[in-house]
Amino acid sequence: MANFDSFSCFLRDLHRSQRRDQGPVPKHPAGTPGPGAYHRLPRSSRRPNVEFLFVVLEAFVFEDELINNLRPEADMWGTLRPPKTWRGFCSGERVGDIFRYKNGTTTRAPEYDWFRPGPGQPGRIVRWNFAALDENGCAYPTYEPCPAHTTRTVFDCGPFLSTVINLRDASVNPMHEEEDGDYLVDEEWEGVDELEDESNHGDVDMGGSSSFKGSEGQDVGPTDWTAYECTDWHSERDDELWFRMRFEHDSGVSRISVGDDAELCVAAFNPSWVPTIVSESYLHPQIKQASRGLGGDMATLIGLLALTQAPGHCDDAFAPGMWRRNNWRGKRHPNASPRREDQRRGVIVHIAWLPDQDAREAWWNLRDFELHGVAIKESWKD
Repeated sequence: MANFDSFSCFLRDLHRSQRRDQGPVPKHPAGTPGPGAYHRLPRSSRRPNVEFLFVVLEAFVFEDELINNLRPEADMWGTLRPPKTWRGFCSGERVGDIFRYKNGTTTRAPEYDWFRPGPGQPGRIVRWNFAALDENGCAYPTYEPCPAHTTRTVFDCGPFLSTVINLRDASVNPMHEEEDGDYLVDEEWEGVDELEDESNHGDVDMGGSSSFKGSEGQDVGPTDWTAYECTDWHSERDDELWFRMRFEHDSGVSRISVGDDAELCVAAFNPSWVPTIVSESYLHPQIKQASRGLGGDMATLIGLLALTQAPGHCDDAFAPGMWRRNNWRGKRHPNASPRREDQRRGVIVHIAWLPDQDAREAWWNLRDFELHGVAIKESWKD
């Protein structure tokens, strides 16, 4: 037994001496993953494939007390708001081309079209099949609807109220919308106009939310930041909500949002896309952070880009080469913005998935990009 123990000690000493002769175990160079590092890639190392279809519809507002029992509604400073009900939109919307967004670049998608059965009804991006035949063997074109993702209605209400957002197609009658299997019931908004007698605008309804009216007695102007804290308004129906555009601040990236915790100003003092895409009213003099780009809700961002162009030319914002690798090279048209407080302009943006996409994976990829990516890079950063 003693001889066996001595031999075992000899083998251990020999093994240790060989390891000392080989020198220290080499370490992996900095930035190179070691063994087992590929078990799960970190999120930042994987670039998701962000791809979807979209269309921009230029809304036409029609409010006439004799025809559809509606009057234009304004805030306390006389700035017109979007229609308070779907009946304020007429059927003459201007439909743009269908575009494909893929990893920062937009291209036209002529094989797709927009189809809305009638006024007040939801529309869909569709792909036509002209080779289809009916039961008698005759040509019978059909269409395949693309899976819908989201819709936003984005309005530019001028220099003071600026951008407001509805989280749905505001021109659709809620009776025709199906949500979780239940049809929503449309009820006419009946608000009490407490400011009507004080209005200097004749046929303009000066009504607003109760929180908005609460600031009426204060000595504030239309550009006062604290006054704008109360500018979200809604009818008695949840689906008639309109929100002021806000921004999440992410280390210099301004992410479009409508969340209550978001800010009413951009995240930086020097964005290259102000005032081309976003109004100067969203700058804050106390913010010193340098801008790293614009991101967030993609449907709203697409609406902002469309509103940089002249009425009737929204698609010019997505012309070939205009939005490439998340660099937008467009300019704001001189006639793009409403010039008076009694003017307003809006678009409806519809986003859908391609027919052969995995909708679940596409949703997660887009959501990840909205939370962490930059859709509009700064012009001085390639």
